[in-house]
Amino acid sequence: MSNPSSTSLPNPSHLFHAVVAEKLDDSNYLHWKQQVEPIIKAHKLHRFVVNPAIPFRFLSEEDRNTGLVNPAYEEWEVQDQILLA
Repeated sequence: MSNPSSTSLPNPSHLFHAVVAEKLDDSNYLHWKQQVEPIIKAHKLHRFVVNPAIPFRFLSEEDRNTGLVNPAYEEWEVQDQILLA
């Protein structure tokens, strides 16, 4: 008799190694989306791809003039680049 708790789904982290067969262009969006969207949803990345909440880079004009970057923006930028990689 098999133990139901021992049955598990495949680890979704393996999906990152999936190869998208074609590059997105003006003529293949729907086909491309069918390949990519399941990967995005399996990794719960939809909120980063569709309408992401991007903090302001500078919190004030003074910060802009002095080059003081909002720490929340810096954290977002790191996370964005990790997802991009």
